[in-house]
Amino acid sequence: MKKSIITLTLVLALALGVSFFMVPAASVQAKRTVEIGVLLPITGTWKATGTAGETALNAALPFVNDYLADRGMQMVLEIRDTQSNPDKALSELEALKAAGITTVIGPMISDEALAVVQYAKDNKMLLLSPSATATELSQSDTFFRMVGTDASQVDGLTRIMNTVYKKKHLITVFVDDTYGRGYDTYLQQMAPAQGMDVIGTVAIAAENPDLASVAESVKSLAAGADATNTAVVIIAPSQTGADLIKKVMTDDQLSAMKWFASADIIGNPAILTDLQVAAFLEKTGMEGLTLGDKGVSLDAMPVISELLNGATDYSPYAITTWDALWLLADTYAQAPELDEVSDFDTLKANLVRAAGNFRNAFGSFNTMDENGDTRGSKYLRYICIKDGDSYSWNCKGHIVDLGKGEPIIQTIDWKVAADGGKVQVGALLPLTGNRSENGEDIQMILDQAITRFNTYAASVGSDLELALVAEDTGSDNEQAKQAAQKLVDQGVTSIIGPINSTELEAVKPIIDAAGIVAISPLSSSASLSVTDRIYRLVLNDSIETKALSGLLKQDNIDKLVIIHADDSYGTDMVELMKQAFVGDVMAVAYDPASDDYSATLAQAEAAVETGDAARTAVLTVSYAEIVDLFGRIGDASPLLQVKWYGTDSSALSKAVLADQTAAQNAASVDYTTIDFSPYGDKFDPLYYVINSKLKTDEPLKESLISSFDGIWLLGCAYLSEGTAATPETINTYVDNNGFRGVGGVLRLDKNGDRQIGYYKFYHLIPDEAGYLWENNGIYSQDVLKPGVMERW
Repeated sequence: MKKSIITLTLVLALALGVSFFMVPAASVQAKRTVEIGVLLPITGTWKATGTAGETALNAALPFVNDYLADRGMQMVLEIRDTQSNPDKALSELEALKAAGITTVIGPMISDEALAVVQYAKDNKMLLLSPSATATELSQSDTFFRMVGTDASQVDGLTRIMNTVYKKKHLITVFVDDTYGRGYDTYLQQMAPAQGMDVIGTVAIAAENPDLASVAESVKSLAAGADATNTAVVIIAPSQTGADLIKKVMTDDQLSAMKWFASADIIGNPAILTDLQVAAFLEKTGMEGLTLGDKGVSLDAMPVISELLNGATDYSPYAITTWDALWLLADTYAQAPELDEVSDFDTLKANLVRAAGNFRNAFGSFNTMDENGDTRGSKYLRYICIKDGDSYSWNCKGHIVDLGKGEPIIQTIDWKVAADGGKVQVGALLPLTGNRSENGEDIQMILDQAITRFNTYAASVGSDLELALVAEDTGSDNEQAKQAAQKLVDQGVTSIIGPINSTELEAVKPIIDAAGIVAISPLSSSASLSVTDRIYRLVLNDSIETKALSGLLKQDNIDKLVIIHADDSYGTDMVELMKQAFVGDVMAVAYDPASDDYSATLAQAEAAVETGDAARTAVLTVSYAEIVDLFGRIGDASPLLQVKWYGTDSSALSKAVLADQTAAQNAASVDYTTIDFSPYGDKFDPLYYVINSKLKTDEPLKESLISSFDGIWLLGCAYLSEGTAATPETINTYVDNNGFRGVGGVLRLDKNGDRQIGYYKFYHLIPDEAGYLWENNGIYSQDVLKPGVMERW
C-alpha cells in the first residue's frame, strides 16, 4: 500500500490578503487544518489516471493553501493507493474513516466508486470524484462528481460518427467493468437515434484478459461488415487498447475502418510511443472525445496545464482532480468554523451551492443535479495524425453540453506558424503620476503573462518569443503621445494600453495613423466606442453609469453632485450620468494637475446645502487626487453630512487606505466605489493562482487581471501567423476571437468593447490596522443576469 501525506504550512500571513475585499485576515496561530482524504489508483490497470491525479494535487495544494491562509485555514492531503481494485478502495476508505477523515477526493474509477458509496453514505463521508462516470452512480447519496455521466460524451461521439463521417454500422469493444459496460450500453441506446446500428460487441475481461481471443472475435465481426460504412469503437484503458491493436493491426478489414475510442486512449500521448500502434491509429483516423488541453490556445487551459507539471500528458482527469481540490477549498472557506462531522448535511449543501458558482478549468460551471452529478460538460475532439516522423493528437474542436437542449459543436482552426521569431509587444502604462496606482500592478501581470505564453509557445513547437517593451506615460497626455510614437518608430505592431481613457484618447490618432492594434485593460469611456483597431477589456461607461444610477435609486438619492477631473473621462461620465440618473445633477470640475481644491470643495458644499441631506449624494470621478479631496474637507463641512460614491478610477484605492484623514472621512460618508470584475460572484481559482504566482502583498484588483488575456490574445495572433503577421492580420485575429481566459469570459462587441462582465461595489469599514475595502454588492451584465443588481 502506498500512503503519502502532502502538507504545506504557511508561515507568512499576507498584510491585507483577501480581507482587502471581504474577509478579515486570521493569524497563523489560529489556523485550522482540514484533512482531506484521497483515493487514487496509483498502481494497477488505471495507474496513468491515478498518478496524473496525484501530480495535479501536488501542483494545486500550494495555491489552495495560499488562498485559504487568510481565512485561517490550510489543507493537508492523505493519499491512499486503491491499486485499481474496488476491494482495496473500500478498505482504504475505512482506514480514512478510522483516522477521522470524512471528506475524500475519489475514487476516480467507477467500479471503485460503486464499491464504496454505500459505506460512505452509512458513515457520513463526503466523496468528490474527479472522473467516475458510470450512470449507476447517479443516486441520492453522499457521492458527488466533477464530471457528468458518460451519456453526454457518447451522445456527442455518435453525433460526430453520423454527421461528420456518415457511418451506419458500429462494432464495439469494451472492458468488462462498470465503466466499459455503461459506455457500451449508451452506445447501443444512442446509435439508433443517429441512424446507426451496432452489428456486434466484444467484451474484454477487466482482469487478465485473453486478448488473442478478443482479437479473433473482432476480426470475425469485421469480416462480414462493409468497411466504408462501419466504425469500430474501443472502450478500454490505454495499455489494454494498445495491446489489442497489436493483435488486429494486420487485418485488412479493420485497417480500412474508421476507429473511435474512449477518454483514456484519446489524447493520451503514452499510446503513441509505440510507433506501430501509432501508425495504425493514424491510418484508421482514431478519434474521440475527452477532457483535454492539447491544441487549445485561446483558453485558460494552457496556463493550467503548465501549473499541473505535465500531468495532462498522462490523463485528462488531472484537470478535474485540480478542480476537485479547489471546489473543496471554496466549500470549506465559505464556512471556516463548520465541523464536517456534526454539520455533515450543511457541508453537503455548501458543496452543491459552491459548485453552482465554481468556474472550472474548462470555463464551465459545475452546477450539480439532485444526485450530485455535474449537469453540463465540455469535451475536446481529438484525432491521431502523423507529425513528421512521429504522431500526435490534433484538436479538431469542442462539443459543449449545457445540460439542456442540443449540444453545441464547435470547430477549432488551431494553427502554429512554422516561423515565429522574436516579437516586441509595446505597453503604455502610467508608472508615475496621479493615475499610476494600477500601472505597476498591470506591468507585473503583463510580465507574468509574457513568461507563461512563451512557455506555451515552446511547448507547441514554436520559436515565437514575446518581449514586453514598456513605456511610462507619466499620467500625462503629452508624455503618453511621445511614448506611443516612440513605440511606433521602433516598429511595434501591437500595444497593451494606455490603460485609461484620457490617455487613450490622446494617443488614438497615432495608433490610427500607424494602423497598429491596441488593447486597453481599463479604458471605459463611451465616446471611444467606435470601430477601429482599439480593443478594451472592461465594460464601457454606459453600463457603469447604469449600475451607479441603480445604486443611487436604491439608496433614495434624487440629487447628485459630481466632483470630476476636467478631462475627457470626467466629462464623459458627467454626460452619461445625466442621461442615466433620474434626478438633479450638478457637476463641479477641477484640474487634476492642481493641488488647490478649495474652490472645488466650496462649490460642492454650496450645491449639497440646497438639497435634503438624506437624499443628496456626491459622486467623484477622480484618480489619486481623491486623497487630497477627502483630506481637505473641514470637520464642519456639509459634505460630511451626505453619502459619497466613486467611479472605478478611485475604486479600492490604496492611497485612501494609506492616508488616515482621507480614510476616516471616506468611511464617515460611507464612500462606496464601483469597480469592474470579470468574475462577479463566481469563484475562479485562476484569480487566486495569479495572485499567488505574483506573491502580492494584497489581492490584485480583479479589473486588472484581464490585462493577462490581452497578452494571450496578441500572442496567439502571432503564434498563428508567425513572421507573416501584419497589423491587418493581427487585427483580424483579435477582432474575431473571444475566449475564456484567466480574466473570465472575453467576448467583444462590434466596437471592440467587452460585452460580458460585472461591477462590484466596495465601501470602507474599520479593521485593526485602520480601514479596509469590503464588497457589499454586485451589478451583473451577463447572459443569466443582464442588468441585475444584488446587495448585501
